[in-house]
Amino acid sequence: MRGFIGEALEAVAGECNRQLMLSGFSDDLRNAITEHNPQVLFAGHPRSLTILPLTAYEGIGSGNSMDAIAAGAAMEFLLAAGDVLDDLQDSAPTLDVPHWSGERCPSVQQTEVLTALLLLSERALVSVSESIPSRQRVLRAISLFSEFKMRAFAGQYSDVRSSAKAVGGPATSSEITKQKSGSVGRCAGMLGASLASDDPEVISLVGDFGEHFAIASQMNNDIADLWPSSGKLNDLTQLRNTAPIAFALAVTSPARPIASQALRAMQTTDQDNRPSLHPELEQARDEVFRSGGVQFAIALTAVQLTKARTIGRKLQQRFPGSRLLSLLESG
Repeated sequence: MRGFIGEALEAVAGECNRQLMLSGFSDDLRNAITEHNPQVLFAGHPRSLTILPLTAYEGIGSGNSMDAIAAGAAMEFLLAAGDVLDDLQDSAPTLDVPHWSGERCPSVQQTEVLTALLLLSERALVSVSESIPSRQRVLRAISLFSEFKMRAFAGQYSDVRSSAKAVGGPATSSEITKQKSGSVGRCAGMLGASLASDDPEVISLVGDFGEHFAIASQMNNDIADLWPSSGKLNDLTQLRNTAPIAFALAVTSPARPIASQALRAMQTTDQDNRPSLHPELEQARDEVFRSGGVQFAIALTAVQLTKARTIGRKLQQRFPGSRLLSLLESG
């Protein structure tokens, strides 16, 4: 499976390169895209949501996974656009700015890169018609992509607007994660399945697999981002509405010490705008652990992976050639 992942990622990177060259974008814009998101054109690490459409297409249909390579490129560009939005969100200087204003306003280049990536995702998906003969399936895939892309960005907007300090709690955090990350995973799964099958039950089931897998991956990221060594202002310094932080604030009495510690820690950053190992940040992170926030997120991750694994086994029984389960093992 490792061999397949490597080959698929290299193929997707090649298709992304091809789409970039065909785009007609200026050299400056193409360079800005690859500088901001080198992973778009670099297949050096597993990125399972990128190749989920290929895996689903091959396992459910009788075609070669490379026939769905343009769908993988579309997902890669969409994921890269999400990375740009995450970077913008992580660069927020305060917790109290609810929308783009002042220092939090994206630069012109960031806006151009974001727009270009979204256009490239659409163009890549349209080009899938070069290898998939069924016009009906291609049109259905394009429709699904548009629908779930909008859901994902609505979730991203909700994430930007909220903070665990002020909004909701674990339930709100779970809903944002489902809308933001789950929609992307469902999109990736349904893309490949809709190009390979006309069975709505199968298409929906693969979408379920992608959703659970993507949510589990996001939960893992939320746990990892409690450490400032991640190289950016992390979730804790911004009191992002992630599962471990939202849980900790909901059960800690009083909850304010975590908020005040994280806020004070924000004032201590190095020259690259990364939080240093400030004692207040350490105390806030320890409180998240003591409250059970990390354990709560780990439990949610396990539930999502179990659901994805159950669906993967069901699909494997029906389609013995399916490799979806192997994606879970690759991360």
